Amino acid sequence: MDHPTPKVLLARPRCPSLRMWALEANSGRFSVPPSISISHLTLPLRDLAACPLTLLPSTPCSRNPAMVNEPRGDGGPTSRSEGSSSGSESSKDSSRCSTPGLDPERHDRLREKMRRRMESGDKWFSLEFFPPRTAQGAVNLISRFDRMGAGGPLFIDVTWHPAGDPGSDKETSSMVIASTAVNYCGLETILHMTCCCQSREQITGYLHKAKRLGLKNILALRGDPVGDQWEEEEGGFSYAADLVRHIRSEFGDYFDVCVAGVPCPGPSVPTPSAGRRTCVPSSGPPDQRVTSTAPRSGTSSPTAAAFGELKDYYLFYLTSKSPREELLKMWGEELTGEESVFEVFACYLSGEPNQNGYKVTCLPWNDEPLAAETSLMKEELLRVNRQGILTINSQPNINGKPSSDPIVGWGPSGGYVFQKAYLEFFTSRETVGALLQVLKKYELRVNYHIVDVKGENITNAPELQPNAVTWGIFPGREIIQPTVVDPVSFMFWKDEAFALWIEQWGKLYEEESPSRMIIQYIHDNYFLVNLVDNEFPLDNCLWQVVEDTFELLNRPGPEQGTETL
Repeated sequence: MDHPTPKVLLARPRCPSLRMWALEANSGRFSVPPSISISHLTLPLRDLAACPLTLLPSTPCSRNPAMVNEPRGDGGPTSRSEGSSSGSESSKDSSRCSTPGLDPERHDRLREKMRRRMESGDKWFSLEFFPPRTAQGAVNLISRFDRMGAGGPLFIDVTWHPAGDPGSDKETSSMVIASTAVNYCGLETILHMTCCCQSREQITGYLHKAKRLGLKNILALRGDPVGDQWEEEEGGFSYAADLVRHIRSEFGDYFDVCVAGVPCPGPSVPTPSAGRRTCVPSSGPPDQRVTSTAPRSGTSSPTAAAFGELKDYYLFYLTSKSPREELLKMWGEELTGEESVFEVFACYLSGEPNQNGYKVTCLPWNDEPLAAETSLMKEELLRVNRQGILTINSQPNINGKPSSDPIVGWGPSGGYVFQKAYLEFFTSRETVGALLQVLKKYELRVNYHIVDVKGENITNAPELQPNAVTWGIFPGREIIQPTVVDPVSFMFWKDEAFALWIEQWGKLYEEESPSRMIIQYIHDNYFLVNLVDNEFPLDNCLWQVVEDTFELLNRPGPEQGTETL
């Protein structure tokens, strides 16, 4: 998968123009980001605002800004139902739990709402948000809460990762995002909380803070190890079950506690005697963890905006996990031209050491190893990256592979999965000119979105409709469509994508240095492009599109026929 960088709003003590930014954002078109995973909707939201919550009631959430889950004097939660009741529905007709106004369920605990849905057979869904990396991303997310809440989720949940300072007062922290959703937008909210790499005192402090902010639902997780092996935190908790016991011991029944669980314990998973449910937390030793049924979605980076499977621990880093010295060894202590950047991408894809003998194990848009799907396209990806098509996201076309396939399979057993070929990349203005000329031959087959850092947008998407690129068919179930490419959301993603060029790569170098200027030039002049080949039963045509583009660029003379941008 591949990656981008625009104008980033920097954190500061007060941000008087947050309201203006949010209102400007809300005046545009909003939709669920291009990566959506349904059943539990997974939304890659990044780069929100580095501005204090004291101003958030002025953002475009139409709900009454009063605290909707204020703690009662006796320690239990309560809620207010002020505001208009227009548009609210009964729980029988809608899964909505947080409708503003006179919602009859507003005072109910989440577990009771869930119990009623299950007993009545009423369908419901939730939305999961990954806290953003930057200031502008915070504005984007806050301005979208109201619209996504209007879809009627039973609740939303906000993910957590210790490396992202999730319990802080930063505007991009899990705690602040969850508090904003509850107290300013009236959304029933679950806050994820992991116990790995954190002391008992830290976790207790986070829980007190969550209670003080009116948060009343916690998803207790162990979390993933920092390295390959799990190491116990001295004075901390080893399992999610330990965290559940601690919450009940310290806070009684104040919080509704959820777990990721299995119906019965495995041989090395301790049973949580403190739990009041039959579900056993599954975050025991790695061999006992439940296998995810989410689609693998993508080839290179699970953080790009057009894909559905986005894991908590992939998305929460405000900066790269690697120290500056290590990043310079991987990405170049000194860049000599754009070709130096091309080679970094190629080394990341190939796994081969760079010219200084260091392996490139991450890029600004992806802190994780390549997905298994990359092996199906590795040769083609290497070829185009070395020529200036800098891919940050990709997937091959798949036509009815078994859901058990070890590389592209996902979901329940006995099913079949499908994918449209997809490429997302940065490339130069000259290459885009030739690409547009070539795409005229593929007008009905290939959908494209092309945008620069200033927002200049070129697309042939019909009426800006989302395009499903991953779906699955399983026994006894409706078609599951976990991944779409959405042209509206793509415009939000481009802000973070371009920002990462500067924030993670460019700032490694001194201002005005040749290396910094090279990254700045790419940021200012390159385009972010995505291509979808709609004919998934046929051979992937996107590689031919790129090859034709290079051939057109290399033709001598002015008759090469590239578009002028």
